Amino acid sequence: MNNIIIKTKNLSKVYRLGTIELPVLHDVNLQIQSGQLVCIVGPSGSGKSTLMNLLGCLDTPTSGEYFLEDRKVSGLPDSELARIRNRRIGFVFQTFNLLPRISALENVMLPLFYAGTADPRPAARAALERVGLTDRVNHRPTELSGGECQRVAIARAIINQPAIILADEPTGNLDSRTGQEILKIFKELNEQGVTVILVTHDQQVSQTGQRVIRMVDGRVVKDEILN
Repeated sequence: MNNIIIKTKNLSKVYRLGTIELPVLHDVNLQIQSGQLVCIVGPSGSGKSTLMNLLGCLDTPTSGEYFLEDRKVSGLPDSELARIRNRRIGFVFQTFNLLPRISALENVMLPLFYAGTADPRPAARAALERVGLTDRVNHRPTELSGGECQRVAIARAIINQPAIILADEPTGNLDSRTGQEILKIFKELNEQGVTVILVTHDQQVSQTGQRVIRMVDGRVVKDEILN
């Protein structure tokens, strides 16, 4: 059996706006095995993006515990969470989050640049090759299609060889054909051993995974294995 890479115990999140408390996540208990392809599904406001932010160490829980690779990370200082994000987790977002004035290659290099790598260009070129963009390395995002921009974002996410990729609505801004091509890349990465977690409201996208976690009103209401 695969090792448990993610484990949460009664994970909850409450946002405070002045004197008002807004609970958005309630007592989430999950175990995700290394090498799984998991889809977290739910409508807008269901808490799925908040959960992704917690799993990605982009935010901290109000209560409960989060273990990543057997290490308790809930409660760690921001500097340590940043180190974990840089080395162990790759992020892909609906809006790509690319810098428009630099090339695809330079966008992909950024994580290694921030990590202090002396020459990140070879690794960036290899990452772009993995997503089929060897002929677009010198193009800026404004010169690329939406699908190509998302491929650049995926290349940036995998350049540090992360254990986990978290993708928030990765096909949301793409047409259905291009979306299927992007999902195929995630499947291929998963087959290579990367744990992939897709966050989506699209029921069709949810069928991509081996496992579907359904959320409503900040709670996990269903957790099923598809294959």
